[in-house]
Amino acid sequence: MAAGAGAFSLTHNQSKVVKIRFAPISVADFSGSITIASNDPSNGAVQVSVTGTGVSGTLAVSPTALNFPTQKVHKSASLKLTIKNTGPGVLHGNIDATSELSAPFSASGAGKFTLAGSKSRVVTVTFAPKTAGTFTGAILVNSDDSAQAGVPVSVCVTGTGQ
Repeated sequence: MAAGAGAFSLTHNQSKVVKIRFAPISVADFSGSITIASNDPSNGAVQVSVTGTGVSGTLAVSPTALNFPTQKVHKSASLKLTIKNTGPGVLHGNIDATSELSAPFSASGAGKFTLAGSKSRVVTVTFAPKTAGTFTGAILVNSDDSAQAGVPVSVCVTGTGQ
């Protein structure tokens, strides 16, 4: 995107500032060119090369464990898990609350996500024991954060029903 682009006229020793904005939507190298056309007989058009690199976001998961207080049987309690992009790039990923998390736990807000820089997504995890006992599970968070190297972040979920 360019601010200040479009037709313009300059007199002797005048200048014009054109600001180019780079906002990549994926992790990749980008290149292109901008053409500045003029009525100058010796330089009718000037090509300006532009390049940039799209970087991934940075995954932050908070808290790193969900420990429910002791809960009476047939009652429920909920806790929040926040997935945040603390980096400058766009973060893509998936919150898996099914493969390692089962009853008496449930999660709302899991699934695929795309987060711009400084944006977050909240997952609500509910613990509703139908019997007494100690229960454990996990929520797995995968993302394209390069520091994650394809290894999911595992959030341990525990609760005791009485």
